[in-house]
Amino acid sequence: MLPVPIKTVITAFRDLMLIPPEEDTIQEIKETVEPFLEQCHGLNIHYDIVRTGRKVWVSAYVTFDKDEISLSKLTSIQKQCIEALRNKDTDYGFELIPEMKEAGEPAL
Repeated sequence: MLPVPIKTVITAFRDLMLIPPEEDTIQEIKETVEPFLEQCHGLNIHYDIVRTGRKVWVSAYVTFDKDEISLSKLTSIQKQCIEALRNKDTDYGFELIPEMKEAGEPAL
């Protein structure tokens, strides 16, 4: 009877401190959205994943090396990622954030 309340307290503490979810959850999220994010042809993709209560917020930062990007293409990719995550669970929030590399700055 004691393990359940202890696990609940630990989970609530992790949520309160905005600690990322478990590694298997992070890996599952990445495997779900990466096929769509590969369409961006970005240099680097960085994730910021935070659990707040029942909802998991996923921010994907894509670094580009070119001067022009298509906002309609990024919007389409974001919608595809949202739909793929929604098929897994309804408690995901997702945003695709483009980052531009400055001239002379090495790729991350």
